[in-house]
Amino acid sequence: MVVLIIGILAAVALPQYQVAVMKARLGRTIPGVKTIAQAAEAYYIANGAYPEDDITVLDISSMSGCQSVGSGQLVCGDVNYDINSGSAWSGEAFANSKLFINGRDVLVYAQYLDHSPTTPGERQCWAYDDSTLAHQVCKSLGGVLKPENNTRYKLP
Repeated sequence: MVVLIIGILAAVALPQYQVAVMKARLGRTIPGVKTIAQAAEAYYIANGAYPEDDITVLDISSMSGCQSVGSGQLVCGDVNYDINSGSAWSGEAFANSKLFINGRDVLVYAQYLDHSPTTPGERQCWAYDDSTLAHQVCKSLGGVLKPENNTRYKLP
């Protein structure tokens, strides 16, 4: 009977534990995204446009231990950061972080830049469709699913 009760408690607690762990991992990436977004805004003020997928032109010296891997990407340990300033996303400009499980990205935190054409300044959590865990993480952050896209949540 005791083993049965422990098994039931473990079955209930494990999914919540996984959400908490993934939420904490995502939370670690948010300061990096803010740093990149602020540097992109400073670049915009100085140059009148965001950099086209080139993260190396931004002043992000406070993000130590990272290396540029080309096409707007920066790798800091087990987290990839990216800046997409319109070339691949129909003019949208944002900074984001990607979390991977088993080698593929399942959860993204995105900060749209202030001069992005459709969603300026908006923060989003992207949960890829086949990851129930990622959807739970986005909801736990207070995210509201965007009606036009079943993987993106608008964050408060």
